[in-house]
Amino acid sequence: LCAAYYNLAVIYSNLYVQDSLEAYLDSALNFIEPVIAYYQRQEYYQGLATCYMLQVNTYATVEKFQEAFQAMKKAEALKAYFIDPESLPELWQVQGALYRQTGQLDKSKAVYIRLIDSTTYSNPFNALQSLEGGIKTALLAEDYKLAYEYTKQQNVLFDSLNLVKQREIVEDLEIRYQTKQVQQQNEVLKQEQAFAALEAAQNRRLLYLTIGIAVLLVGLLLLLLQL
Repeated sequence: LCAAYYNLAVIYSNLYVQDSLEAYLDSALNFIEPVIAYYQRQEYYQGLATCYMLQVNTYATVEKFQEAFQAMKKAEALKAYFIDPESLPELWQVQGALYRQTGQLDKSKAVYIRLIDSTTYSNPFNALQSLEGGIKTALLAEDYKLAYEYTKQQNVLFDSLNLVKQREIVEDLEIRYQTKQVQQQNEVLKQEQAFAALEAAQNRRLLYLTIGIAVLLVGLLLLLLQL
């Protein structure tokens, strides 16, 4: 039941992002509250961390920054229980964005510096999002040197991802080519087998015909000898 409530909260949160209907937001928050209460009673901290992250994202979407910061503190207190290793960087992303949106640019810069320099932050697509957030904060803070450094890192990462994409395209084409080659070879093999089977059948018919003619000739010869 908790899993169903959590999934409904996620669905309504996404619906609110799309349609901005307050009813969706209320439903998302209402469905997540009983899940949090249950996980607290069960002391299921991994589930609690996930629920708090959903609250952070939901409140941040509607610019309820005080509630978002409260949920963020709860989530950060449970960072040791995050199941997904990317959840902690995701929390820092939201934290950096919240600080930027509330004008706390120094704190936002510090968060992005920690996030971007983190050795555990290995997902390139999320890294691009972090660099984008860091650039926005640096520009607002008029720290153009930092914005320039992040832009260079972003370009390098874009180039790297493009190379990976090109490699994937080449590998896909190679797999398709090899698959087509195998299919063609199988087709040729089938044709050869069919031809061999036809030839064998014709040889058998010829053999049977030869034997039949031989038997007929022997029969005629015996008949002539009896005359």
